[in-house]
This record gives sequence, C-alpha cells and structure tokens, in this order.
Amino acid sequence: RARSRHARELAGKNASTHEFLEALARAAREVCDAGAAGVSRLVQSDHGTQLIRWESVAGDLAQHAGATSPRDWSPSGATLDRKSPQLFLYPARCFHYLDKLKPPIVEGLVVPIFVHGMPWGTLWVVSHEEHHNFDQTDVDAITSLAEFAAGILGRAAKAAPA
Repeated sequence: RARSRHARELAGKNASTHEFLEALARAAREVCDAGAAGVSRLVQSDHGTQLIRWESVAGDLAQHAGATSPRDWSPSGATLDRKSPQLFLYPARCFHYLDKLKPPIVEGLVVPIFVHGMPWGTLWVVSHEEHHNFDQTDVDAITSLAEFAAGILGRAAKAAPA
C-alpha cells in the first residue's frame, strides 16, 4: 500500500526532475524502513571519465548529496554492470572511500535504472544497523520504484527540447 501511495504521489506531481528524484529517494527510504536512500546518476566528468553522482539522498547520509565516485569502483557501477539488484554487506570493505561516511553502512541494496535501454543510474537503500537487513520484499519494492522512475525519466527525456 505504501508503494502504491508513493507512486500516486510521484505521478500526480508536475515536479521538476530534481523534485521527482528527491521524492523517489524519500519513498524508497520509507518503503524499506532504511537509514538512508538515494538516487545515483551516471555522469561524465570534465575529463570524459564516467562517474556516479549521488543526485538525491534522504535520511542519515543526506549531507553527502552531490558526492561522486568512479563508475568502475562503486556499488552503483557494479549494479549497472550486472543489470540486476545487488546486496552489499559492509560495502566499505571493497569501496574504501565509503569508510568516511557516518554512520557507516552495514548493508546496501542497489537496483539499476535503465532509461530507453541505456544505463541511467541506480536507486539504493542502506541500513546502518546490524539487526536491520533487507529482504526480497525490499528488493521488490525498490525495483518497482526504479522501474516507475525509468518510465518517468524516459518520458521527460523525450519531452525535453533537443
């Protein structure tokens, strides 16, 4: 029911892309009872390398919105490569730059967002607590939100002036 309520709320707004992504992050956080949630986008650096940028972040890590990481060395990049949801337990063990985040991430669930068949970014939720683990219900919930977002973002891309 919460997922349906959020989908109706997101679809009913004539919001900017930024407002939509902010609402999407809040919805994912609430639906999965996560410590934080966010939307990461695949972007090009000034030097032509691909980066992952945290476009919107809700919850405990909100102060890190706008942060970037290398596409090839990030949970989002790994998720886009595999084209399927990925669960990361203590992701800072592999992605060392995540050690700087407070509170630390115990578990992260990341799902890909593809727009018109092309990698666009990811939707993710994280837990900061040992006893709070994500399950298949959470995977289904944020996968559904990511698919919904892909449709909205795809329509926005088509409507944007060339």
